[in-house]
Amino acid sequence: MRRGSLDKVFIQVAIIAAIIILLTIWIR
Repeated sequence: MRRGSLDKVFIQVAIIAAIIILLTIWIR
C-alpha cells in the first residue's frame, strides 16, 4: 500500500465532502 495514493484519495474525498456541505448551505 502506498501512503501517497491513500492521502491523495483522502484529500479528494474531503474536498468533495466540503463542496457538498457548502452547496447544501448555499441552497438554504
